[in-house]
Amino acid sequence: MLASGHVTITSSSTLAQIEADIVDNGDYDLTDSIAKAKLFVHACRAWLVKKPTASAQEQHRLQFDVDQVRRMCDEAMTWLRNHPDFTAGDGVTTLADLRSSGA
Repeated sequence: MLASGHVTITSSSTLAQIEADIVDNGDYDLTDSIAKAKLFVHACRAWLVKKPTASAQEQHRLQFDVDQVRRMCDEAMTWLRNHPDFTAGDGVTTLADLRSSGA
């Protein structure tokens, strides 16, 4: 169990658990918390893997804003990289870095 009260996100975590971690750790910059920023990035990445890009339900089409979650994830990783207490050995890679490397 993590300090935020949430269980570490795993492949069996539900979307509701992942979304709760995104919300609970979204104030990483306001609280100046490297730990929360890392949890936020992890939750965003898990959400991007698990969340469908679109869902049809009762003849209504719901479109999720995947691009916004990607941007929030990249912003959090940029914040981490620029934080004076963050060390390069912490191994944070942005989604943009992954895309440009072909991974």
